[in-house]
Amino acid sequence: MIMADTARSIVDEIERHFSTLSPDDDRIIPVESLARIKEVDHRVFIGEILQRFSDARLTSWMFALAPYWKDLPYSVWKLVLQDICAERRLVYQFVWVAGEFLALDVAAMVASDPEVARRAGPFMSYQFPNGGPRAGDRWWIDKFEQRGIDYAAVWRRLAAEGAPMNVDVNALPR
Repeated sequence: MIMADTARSIVDEIERHFSTLSPDDDRIIPVESLARIKEVDHRVFIGEILQRFSDARLTSWMFALAPYWKDLPYSVWKLVLQDICAERRLVYQFVWVAGEFLALDVAAMVASDPEVARRAGPFMSYQFPNGGPRAGDRWWIDKFEQRGIDYAAVWRRLAAEGAPMNVDVNALPR
């Protein structure tokens, strides 16, 4: 409960910071906020982000949070999926985040965990019959590069950790 309150507080703090920016300003998380985020359980913080934001706003937050999430291990993303698998709206948001930002094959992630498959499998099959979004679209690559995110290194690291991927990591630029 304390971690969830702390995560909410940090997100509120960042929201206040974002509200001072013009619509054209890049959304960059203040260094002090990034330091505080790292003190919170990763599952709790990512869960708070998925709970609070959706669609374009979630995308904006994920780009802003790239310095934080780009180094999270695959094991954290599996735990986040386990935590949210009973809530369709959160699974939906997770599929887009994990598929496009992390190049994770979420359908394979769901299928690999019996409890997650029982809870989220039917929704995944209905909502994402082809497995979900795939990474590598030029628009995303350009956005990653504009923000200095080495997407290929992130995706190769996740694959090396055993993550099922929706891209061929061997074909990624070095």
